[in-house]
Amino acid sequence: MRIAHVVASAALTIFALAPHAKAEPILDPPILNSLLDPDGGYTESLAGLFTVSSPENFGFATIVFEFAGNATTNTFGIYDPNGLQLVQLFGGPAGNGATTQFTFGPGFQPIVNSFNVGTPFSTANFGFYLTGADGTFYSQSNLNQNGIDYFRIFFGTGGSNFEAPYAFLGNFGTADVIVAVEDLRNFDFDYNDFGALARNVAAVPEPASLALIGTGLIGIGAMLRRRKSI
Repeated sequence: MRIAHVVASAALTIFALAPHAKAEPILDPPILNSLLDPDGGYTESLAGLFTVSSPENFGFATIVFEFAGNATTNTFGIYDPNGLQLVQLFGGPAGNGATTQFTFGPGFQPIVNSFNVGTPFSTANFGFYLTGADGTFYSQSNLNQNGIDYFRIFFGTGGSNFEAPYAFLGNFGTADVIVAVEDLRNFDFDYNDFGALARNVAAVPEPASLALIGTGLIGIGAMLRRRKSI
């Protein structure tokens, strides 16, 4: 569902936290507002793919909530949308406050905590995944069985800061994203089973969205031509 663009030696930071685009999400408890002060400093996104926002900076990921019965076995990370190579950022033993540093080296080589992991990605675009008792779920819903969306994605607006115990994270800015995940197939869809904050990321427009935008621009151009000919 989402796409992004990066260059060699780009870096990403992710912090495990939260969820994707509706009102205060149907999370129980309402986790986003409990993390932020004042409430509401976020906007939901339908993106499924991402990229590093500022390649010259490192990114970090931190776990900010986890209410899953499978918390000790779930794994979370990023994947290459072309080939679905998985790069783990957090394993089951990782708990709230755990932090991982991620970046791309030359040729889009994933680097996690200063170590090369796996093989180079095909591009600078990546998605998020969670693997648990019911298999692997992807942030691109079209990759999931029956097209179900197990992820909700929220970008910061810069209008809220994180509250204790995550006050050290500072402002929830526009290059920050909270990823909230449902970890079981056809379950309660409260999206509070796992939450991570990722920093220095941007959403990547999907081809379908770009096609719609292109169609709209073509339509506007045709209207303008008609008006000029009148």
